[in-house]
Amino acid sequence: IDRKIFITDKKTDDQGRIECSIPPDAREILIIFKDGQEIYKVYAGLLNPIDEISGVQARLRNLGYYFGPIDNQPNSTLTEAVLSFQEENNLPSPDGTINDETKECLKRAYGG
Repeated sequence: IDRKIFITDKKTDDQGRIECSIPPDAREILIIFKDGQEIYKVYAGLLNPIDEISGVQARLRNLGYYFGPIDNQPNSTLTEAVLSFQEENNLPSPDGTINDETKECLKRAYGG
């Protein structure tokens, strides 16, 4: 089933973010601004594997930790996001590195 979700009644916050619930089986999300004059298409459920940096970036972004680019490149914003995630999930020796324990915890927190 190709589930499409339309978001038309939300406003962005001061950083341009929209927060809303999306059903887990949604695959395509259309965000419509300015009475239909501005439309953004976002695909859901299509994440790179957790063993790729971009997979970690996407999961951390979806969980609200990371707001940098999803470009499969390490960066200071990603390190800070990983560190915050590690601290909030009480992982031992939080240091901002993407280790196996962090990936396992991220998979549990994200749901896969």
